[in-house]
Amino acid sequence: MHTPLLLASLLITLTSACIYPRTDRDRELPYTYDGETGPLCWHLLPNNTLCGAGKHQSPINITPNVSGVTQTKEPLKLSFPNYSEEIEAEHTGHTVVFTPKHVANYSSMLGGKHYKLLQFHFHAPSEHRFEDESYPLELHFVHQNTEGKLAVVAVFFELRLDCGDMLLHGTTQSLDHVKKMGDRYTINDIDFK
Repeated sequence: MHTPLLLASLLITLTSACIYPRTDRDRELPYTYDGETGPLCWHLLPNNTLCGAGKHQSPINITPNVSGVTQTKEPLKLSFPNYSEEIEAEHTGHTVVFTPKHVANYSSMLGGKHYKLLQFHFHAPSEHRFEDESYPLELHFVHQNTEGKLAVVAVFFELRLDCGDMLLHGTTQSLDHVKKMGDRYTINDIDFK
């Protein structure tokens, strides 16, 4: 089996729709990524009606005319080290969240505003769609600025047989150490190039 397919398969059970700190760690959450409780039905779940009518929550089908999109004059600039220092992997019950120990080393400029990386996590399959197409894997880099506003940079992955991804390789090394909710493991040297 090829590495990207294997990595995507390993991450299928480690997905999340939540980017905020969890307060309900001990109870089963009602959403999933397929079937009757998957992204296309999230708006039908209790207390989730905004997923069908709102403008800023998941899932989003990204199209040229999606509401709430603002064009910026400056391109997105990510300033991450080529190789990470310490990053903590934590199993939250729905996903593994990766949090840099030294967040000051991970910053971004978006729309002329400075953001710090809070954490990153994966969704398999993708949480969002691009022009109605789902992807096998989506990565979210969750940032926050000094005003407390969030910016999430999403990266869609396609499966290929001729290449690998060093970021995926670096993060999956933690999966054997974070098998159940609450488990934590520190990773060194994730390749962000």
